[in-house]
Amino acid sequence: DEVAKDSATAVSDLTPVVVENCKTFAKKEVSSSVVQAVYNAWEMERHHSAERHLYSEVIDVLKQIKEEHPNVIIGAVTDGKANPMLMTFTLAPYFDFCLSWEDDQAQRTQFFKELKSTGSDAELRWIYEAARDKYKELAETRGTLKKDRGA
Repeated sequence: DEVAKDSATAVSDLTPVVVENCKTFAKKEVSSSVVQAVYNAWEMERHHSAERHLYSEVIDVLKQIKEEHPNVIIGAVTDGKANPMLMTFTLAPYFDFCLSWEDDQAQRTQFFKELKSTGSDAELRWIYEAARDKYKELAETRGTLKKDRGA
């Protein structure tokens, strides 16, 4: 299996041309498309780094679960931008969906802002309910596909 290689580069290892270009760009306004491209690169490296530090048993366990339970739907509930479906070298083939508390369905971001101002504890069951709803949706879709194929 191919695994993302550790590719972090120390600034001291950069060529003078790269360093000078960075200094030049740091003095100018940067377009939003460049910012987005840099963010995307960071996010992908974050996931590749997680792949490099994955417990060795995880893939074997997920393979076994999928083999023993071929109709299983595996999802992830995360507290941020982590998404196993973006871990293309390791976890992606084993996950059917991912939900994050950062997903802004039904203006939940506004809910958390308002909650912060009250100082009370949040009722955070919505993320688990959303995951259960996603599971049901995928299970129904699979059932419909099987019926259509005559399985």
